[in-house]
Amino acid sequence: MSAPLAKTTAGDFRPDTIARMRSKRVFEPTLAGRITLTFLFLGFWGAWAVRSNQVFFVACAIAATVLASALLTRLAAGCLSVQRDLPSRVFAGVEFDVALRVKNRSRWRPALDVAFLDTLQVSEQTGEIVPVLPPGGEVSVRYRKRMHRRGIYTLRYTLAATRFPFGIFERRVMLDNPARLVVLPALGGLRRDAYREFRRRDRSAARAPRANEGAQEFHSLREYRSGDNPRLIHWRTSARAGELVRRVMRHESAQDVTILLDTCVVGLDSEMRQRNIEKAISCAATLLVHAQRRNRRAAVHYAGGSAEHRGSRAGLMAALEQLAGIEGGRVGPTALVQEAPLSGATTVVLLSLAGQAEDAKRAAAARGVELRVWDTAHAAFGRYFTRR
Repeated sequence: MSAPLAKTTAGDFRPDTIARMRSKRVFEPTLAGRITLTFLFLGFWGAWAVRSNQVFFVACAIAATVLASALLTRLAAGCLSVQRDLPSRVFAGVEFDVALRVKNRSRWRPALDVAFLDTLQVSEQTGEIVPVLPPGGEVSVRYRKRMHRRGIYTLRYTLAATRFPFGIFERRVMLDNPARLVVLPALGGLRRDAYREFRRRDRSAARAPRANEGAQEFHSLREYRSGDNPRLIHWRTSARAGELVRRVMRHESAQDVTILLDTCVVGLDSEMRQRNIEKAISCAATLLVHAQRRNRRAAVHYAGGSAEHRGSRAGLMAALEQLAGIEGGRVGPTALVQEAPLSGATTVVLLSLAGQAEDAKRAAAARGVELRVWDTAHAAFGRYFTRR
């Protein structure tokens, strides 16, 4: 199994099983096989020591059985190939289905009593067992999995193993089956105080004059969606783009959301910050989903990048995928406020890992932005967001 691209994935795997998956030994005696080989050696030694033909005959019979078992075990693995079918994106903590389509490409030998252990199953004790897979046969092996850590995973191998017929030897085959899995941040729930913040902003925006929409202050352009006012379509831009584009007025942009994500995990309280970063990322993902359901734009700015959508489902999933790969850094919230593209017309929320970030508030005020700080390290954060 290859290393995941995100550093937040190690807890889903057992190191001893990973070592087994990476083992280059593909044919070896089992514990029962080692015991059998030990008694076989003792039998031959005893037959030579006492000059007994009966003991020698018994030792030869055991040796023939062991050799036959070794030959059958090597042949029992067949000539296998596997293809993994799984979703490209899943949410952390949500179960999903994985299907392994296994085919025996051998023309004459079947695969017998083969157990399959996929990369995502390395925390399991045993895999799925296929009793018989005839030559040219194909079977689908299914299992369910739940990933608890967000990240971008590179999946590689599926392990096929057989101990047919007597369990003396084990034949293991590593089937290379590369795939990419994005585990999106776990979604939580917004609490009463969070909804109160957004409702207050919506009411202030709703008080803007709407009698003559053409005279309102223009803010930006975006794609036209079902339910929008047709009078706001910008026909020249629509003709150039080949699709309907509408104007966004200033009172509408006031209902958009800008999230500043503090990812600074260095300092005396670095352990606490590291624990809180997952909570902050989960909250940011929930706010993106909340804005998309309200048909509003939302953006998350963090050190080194940003993730945003304009109210569309496709844009939301792309933004959540960016959040899946975020790692901790050294840039504090004040520098983030100074560098991020902010507008006083939108709701701006800072998800702080430690404290109320007073310096960040002053930096935002200097830019004419009212900054709301949600401190993930404080118990009061539970008034805004809860993890599921």
